[in-house]
Amino acid sequence: MRIEWKITELLSKVKEAKKDWLYKAGAYLRRTARNSIKKGRTIKRTIFNSFGVSQTIVENVSSPAGEPPRDFSGWRKTFHFEVDNVAEIVAVGPIAGRNRIPPLHEYGGTGLIKWREIDRKGIWHTFTREKHYSPRPTMQPALEKSKTTISKFWTNAIR
Repeated sequence: MRIEWKITELLSKVKEAKKDWLYKAGAYLRRTARNSIKKGRTIKRTIFNSFGVSQTIVENVSSPAGEPPRDFSGWRKTFHFEVDNVAEIVAVGPIAGRNRIPPLHEYGGTGLIKWREIDRKGIWHTFTREKHYSPRPTMQPALEKSKTTISKFWTNAIR
């Protein structure tokens, strides 16, 4: 019995299967990460601001540290994946252009927050201060959760 290898045909089939696998893996990981982020909750409170004026504020209720962050403004819809067929890699995650918030949520750190207050004359004032963000990882837990399913995509991929 003689076995003949058609190496170029095999390599082209492996390359095509890898390309399909990268798209499926990226889409699955994106969906897993999006689903781990729950809708945000808010509460209304009446406070006296620094000018002594009664002001009703809407406050976002954060998720506990260590859990994925909550979505208050459609943030989870910014999760995308991009496949690089030359390097044969897939990148998955939120678009980082939203006030540098995605890296702050994933790894923790310090960022700036802004708010407005009204004085007794009805003039609005803007304030800025630093806020510490506790790590609320999204992508790493999503990868750990979907590893077994993603690896099954490779089963019988080469035909």
